[in-house]
Amino acid sequence: MGRLELFDELAKACGSPALERQLDLYLERSIGKDKVLESDIRKVCLKLANSIKETEAFAKECDVIKGRVEAVETAKFLRDRVHKDSLRLMALMISMKETELSQREKDLFGEKLKGWLPF
Repeated sequence: MGRLELFDELAKACGSPALERQLDLYLERSIGKDKVLESDIRKVCLKLANSIKETEAFAKECDVIKGRVEAVETAKFLRDRVHKDSLRLMALMISMKETELSQREKDLFGEKLKGWLPF
């Protein structure tokens, strides 16, 4: 089925002659939302990475005080937090990459709708 036939069929099903433009606008808005989400995730990643660095530095300072049980236990606790936060950071980075991929998939589909790429 050709591009125009597909749009004619969809336009009849939806009862709208402006279906192509509506789909294009929807994709543009959706890509815009993905970009905002990616930006927000990136900001959280940066804040979490900075927090991890600070926690690691404080754990090293606690290691200097080896004679106190509290300092040793605090260092252990902080290293455990760093490990868990590092895992959360990796998960956020994966989400960020998935959002980038979603943007690209929508962009490619939009190019197909415009006839620039074959379906």
